[in-house]
Amino acid sequence: MLELVVAAALCIATAKALRGGWALAQLPKLDSKVLFLAVISIVAAVLVFGPVFGVLIIIAVIIHELGHVMAYRVCGHDDARFRLIPLLGGVAISNRAPKTQTDDFFITLMGPAIGLAPMVLAFALSYVLSDVAPVVAVMLSAFGMTVAALNAFNLLPLYPLDGGRMIRLATSSLWPAAELFVAGGMVALLVLLAVVMKSLIIGLIALMGFQSIRAEAQRRRKPQPMKKATALLALAAHIFTLAAFILGALPIITAWGSSIRLL
Repeated sequence: MLELVVAAALCIATAKALRGGWALAQLPKLDSKVLFLAVISIVAAVLVFGPVFGVLIIIAVIIHELGHVMAYRVCGHDDARFRLIPLLGGVAISNRAPKTQTDDFFITLMGPAIGLAPMVLAFALSYVLSDVAPVVAVMLSAFGMTVAALNAFNLLPLYPLDGGRMIRLATSSLWPAAELFVAGGMVALLVLLAVVMKSLIIGLIALMGFQSIRAEAQRRRKPQPMKKATALLALAAHIFTLAAFILGALPIITAWGSSIRLL
């Protein structure tokens, strides 16, 4: 029952953090391009990961992107919306950049952080239902691990993943001269990971990182920087969230590590 209490507390905390961002009625009308990308994303996920995990991954991605969208709205971006991108997850969009780095960090963090409550709730219900509904319990556990693995990867210090963006924002406040160097280093690590894993998808994400660095370097108007104390607190929130998802994804990480050793 402790797990259910923790899950309920996380749900309440998430609702409070995103209060004002839950107005789903403000979602823009779906056009043919958005629907086409959504259908292709679902089909691609099912073909690559199988029907069960493919659907679970899409649900996890939608929850993640809704976290970004609602955080955008909390910060006054009523036009915020998201799109699914085949095999690359999704992207949250607003017609204007955040005014401050604090807003930017909050928007970036809430994409993964909104997944904490569903993850813990899924694990808690899986434990409670393990005897009375074992099949449902297995599905809930799989969903919890999917949410955990997706967001744990997303929070790694690799630019332009959310973790890399948060590291860059904090570096910009704590050590401004090193911002571009740190961002470039994180992209280089992502390129190395793509080569080691022979992953075209990770390589495409790294390419997006290089383009993002170039675009932000050319931006004329820079957002208001965070205070150093705020940056340190934000980094602590990033580390805590990453650690929580790593714990949730341990079975998947362990299985992946075992398969690597067998190769």
